[in-house]
Amino acid sequence: MVNQTEVIKQVPLSYLRREWMKNNGITNVTLAKRFDLSNPRISRIMNEGRCPQKYIRILKEEFMMPDALLPAPSRERPGPVPRAKK
Repeated sequence: MVNQTEVIKQVPLSYLRREWMKNNGITNVTLAKRFDLSNPRISRIMNEGRCPQKYIRILKEEFMMPDALLPAPSRERPGPVPRAKK
């Protein structure tokens, strides 16, 4: 007899994320357009499971992705430093 708990633990999160997307009619193209990113970048986000917080918020709020499937927040890169007004 196979322990079902062990089988579930062996399924990669990236696979579960992709299956959820497929079942909900969400494609890389859909996300790429919404995030203003390239399709390969979306693939990398979904496979690696890390992305900026702004994309996680969109996945959660607009696409209703379950919390358990959301990518982890990546380290945010600092933006440009604003110039001081004279």
